[in-house]
Amino acid sequence: MSSDTGRKALHISPKLYFALKTALAVTISYIVAIKMGWSQPYQGPIAIMVIASATTLKESLGKGVMRVFGTISGAILGLLLIALYPQDTTLYFTALSIVGAIIIYLYYAWQGDKSIWMIMLMVMVLLYNNGEVDDRVIYAIDRSWSTIFGIFVYAMVNIYLMPDRRAFSRIESADSLTKEWQSIAEALKNGKKDLSKRIDGLKAKEKALESSIRFGDTEYPGGIAFDKGRWEILWGEIYRVDRVMEKLSLLEWNRYRDILFKVSPNIEKVIEDIRQSIEEVESFWSKPQYLKKEQKQNIDISRDALKGFDNLQKAHIFTLTEEIRELQSAIEAVIDRLNLIVSPQPTIDETLQKVNKRLRRFIWGDPDHFKSTLTALLIFWSGLAIWFFLNTPQGYTVAAMAFSLSLLIVYTPLNPILLIVVYSFSFLISFVTYVWVLPQLHEWWQLSIYIFLYIFFAYYFIPTILALFFGLGLIFQFIDNSMIFSFQLFVTILLVFYLFLGILLIFNYIPFPNRAEKILLELEERFRRVIVKIANRGIDSKISSPLHRWRLSIIPSTVTKIVIWASKLDKKYFDRVDYEILQEYIKEIRRLSSLALLIEPIRVSIAKSPKLSTIKDRFEILKIDTSIYLKQDIDSAKSIMEMRAKKLDKILQELDLKSYTEDEIAKIAEYITLKKLMEKSLLMSADLREKAGLEQLRWSRF
Repeated sequence: MSSDTGRKALHISPKLYFALKTALAVTISYIVAIKMGWSQPYQGPIAIMVIASATTLKESLGKGVMRVFGTISGAILGLLLIALYPQDTTLYFTALSIVGAIIIYLYYAWQGDKSIWMIMLMVMVLLYNNGEVDDRVIYAIDRSWSTIFGIFVYAMVNIYLMPDRRAFSRIESADSLTKEWQSIAEALKNGKKDLSKRIDGLKAKEKALESSIRFGDTEYPGGIAFDKGRWEILWGEIYRVDRVMEKLSLLEWNRYRDILFKVSPNIEKVIEDIRQSIEEVESFWSKPQYLKKEQKQNIDISRDALKGFDNLQKAHIFTLTEEIRELQSAIEAVIDRLNLIVSPQPTIDETLQKVNKRLRRFIWGDPDHFKSTLTALLIFWSGLAIWFFLNTPQGYTVAAMAFSLSLLIVYTPLNPILLIVVYSFSFLISFVTYVWVLPQLHEWWQLSIYIFLYIFFAYYFIPTILALFFGLGLIFQFIDNSMIFSFQLFVTILLVFYLFLGILLIFNYIPFPNRAEKILLELEERFRRVIVKIANRGIDSKISSPLHRWRLSIIPSTVTKIVIWASKLDKKYFDRVDYEILQEYIKEIRRLSSLALLIEPIRVSIAKSPKLSTIKDRFEILKIDTSIYLKQDIDSAKSIMEMRAKKLDKILQELDLKSYTEDEIAKIAEYITLKKLMEKSLLMSADLREKAGLEQLRWSRF
C-alpha cells in the first residue's frame, strides 16, 4: 500500500500529515547529529523548521539542492566579509548590512521558494561570533554541514520516506481547468448566458494550477519525469488560452454570437473542432502520449450576409472571428508543448523561454519591498546599538536573529505580540521539561521520542509560521552532545529571544505602521493611481517604457496583497465599513487588473502597425479623466461615460472598412471595446469604494 493510499485509508488530515513529517525530519536530523558528535547539532533542525514555516508543504529534490546552494553561498559570503574586515567592526557591519539588504530585497522580490534567501542570510550573519575571528572556517564548515544535512533529511523524508501525493495536484488542476475549457466551448456553441460565471470558475482553477506549478515538484504520472521549467512554459500557453476565452466573454459574445452564426456557414464546425482538441488535451493528463493536431479550419464569412449590418456590428464580428482564430492557435500551442513534454529533446526556443520565465520570477520595484528591506536594516542596527551600549549577553546573536527572522514579520499580517505569546508558552513548556523531563532521559530513543513529540505539538496545534518560534524552544534547552544542565545558560538564551522579539515588536509600528487598515489604504490607492495611468496610455510611437512595464508588473501582486490585508481588518473597530460591498469592490479591482493586462498587447499591436498608428488621433478620445476615478467624482462621471461611449462607437461607424483588413478592424474594435469596459469598471469601482465606506479606515486606533 502506498503512503498516500494508507494516509487516505486512515483519514489522516493534511495538517496531521505535515506535522508528522516535520517532526520526523527534525528528530532524525537532531539524533544523527548528536550520535555523530557534531559540534552544532541544532543547526539542521533550525533549517528544517525555517523551511517548514516559510514555504509550502510540497517539497522536491530541486528545492533541496537550491537550499544547499543558499547555505554554501551564505557561508562563503560570511567568511569573505570576515576576511576583508577582521578587525574593523564598523566597516564589517556596514558591508554586512549592504549584502544583507540585497539578500532581503531578493527574498521579497522572489516569487518562488523564499527559504533559500532566508537560509543564506542566517548562515551569513551568524558566522560572526561576537567579534571572534579564530577558527571561523571550521565554524562555517560545521554550521554549513549541519544545515545541509538538515535540508537533506527534510527533502528525503518528504520525497521518499513520506511522500505526499498531493504534489500531483498540478495534474488535477490542469485536468480541472481543461474541463472548464470544455464547458466554455459548449457555451460558445450553444449560446448560454452564463459564460461570465464560467470565466470566473476558469480564473479560480487557473490560480490553483499556477500555484501547483510554482511550488510543486517534478514528478509526473505514467513514469515520466521532466524539469519544472517545461511546466512553467506550458502554463504560459495555458494562460494564453484562458485569456482568449476571457476576452470572448468580455467582447460581448452573447450579444453578437447570433449574428456571427448567420454570416459564417462553418463557425459551428470550427467551435466543434476546438471542443474536440480540448478533449485531446484532457486525455493527456491521464495518459501522456503524443497528441494529433486537427487541421485548423478557416472561418468563412459570407460577404453577402454582412451587407445587412452596420460598421459597428461588422467590426465586432471581425473581432470575434479573430479571437476564435487566436483560440485555435493557442490550443495548438498547448498541444505542441504537451508533445514536447513526452519528448526528450529540448529546443532552442524552449531554452530561451525558460530564461525569460526565470527573469520574471522576480517582481522588481515594488515599494513594499523597499520599505521592508529598510525596516530590516533598522532592526539590525538597533540590535547592534543595544549590544554596543548595554553590553547585553549574546548581544550580536540578538541583532543577527532579529535581522534574519524579521523576514517573517515585517509588512506581514503576523503580529510580533503573537510571537511573544507563543514564545512565552514555549518557555513554560521548555522550563518544565528542562527541569523535570530532560534529566530523566538517558537513552537516545527516549530523547528521540521527546524531540518528536515537541515538534509535532508545535506544527500540529500552532499555526505554521508561529510554530517556528515555539519549535525554537528546543534551542534554549541546549540539547547537545555534552547535555550540560545550566540554568544560567537557559536564562541567557531566554533573554536573547525576548530581546530580539522586543526589537521586532517595536519596528512593527515604526517607521511604517504594520496595521491592516493603513496598508490596505496604501495598496488600493497605489492600485488606483497605477490603473488610471495604464488606462490613460494612448497609442503613440513610444510603444513601451520601463515605468509602464513596472506598472503592469506590480498589478497582480498588489491585487493579491489587497485581498490579504482586507481579510485582516478589525471588523469590530471599523464597524461602519460595509464588508459585503468591500468584497464587491475587490472583485471589481480584480476585473480592472484583468482588463489592464488584456488591453496592453492590443495597444502595442496597434502602435506597431504602420497603417493603424496613422489614425491614432482618433483614439485621443479614449483618454480618461483621472478625476473620475481618483477624486470619486461619480455623478459627473456617469454622464461623461455615456457621451464617450457614443463617441467611441462613432469611431467604428465612420471607419472606412474597405481600407483595412479584417485583422486590423478586429484590433480596433477590440481595443475600443476593452477601453469602454475599462472605463465602466473604473466608474463601478469608484462607486463601490464610496459605498463601502473605506474612508473610515483612516481613523486612528491610537
